[in-house]
Amino acid sequence: MIAIPLADQNSFVVEASLEGNTYFLRLDWNSEAGLWVLGLQDARTAVVLQGVALVPGSPLLGQFRHLAVPPGEFMVHRQDDSLSLGRDSFRNAQATLYYMSEAEYAAL
Repeated sequence: MIAIPLADQNSFVVEASLEGNTYFLRLDWNSEAGLWVLGLQDARTAVVLQGVALVPGSPLLGQFRHLAVPPGEFMVHRQDDSLSLGRDSFRNAQATLYYMSEAEYAAL
C-alpha cells in the first residue's frame, strides 16, 4: 500500500509510479460542493478520468475498469468513521489517500 503525498493547495498534480506505470493524479478542492475530486492522467498526460469524488472507505476506481486506470485501487482512509472530507482533512492528517496494488486489493 502506498500513501499518496498531497499538497496543501486547492488544486495540484502528483506524479505516481503505480505497478510499473506512471500516472498523474490531479486533486481539486471543490469549495461549492465541499469535496475533493480526483482526476487521472496517463504518462503522456492524456486524461483517463476526471471528477471522481473522494469518499472515505469507498473504492474509487471500481466503476472505471473499462478505462486505462491502474490495476489496483485508490482508497481514502479517515482516522475516524466520518464519511466526509474537509479542505484540510489531508493536511491535518485526519485522512490519507492510499493506492493498493491489485494483489493487495484482491486480498481484502
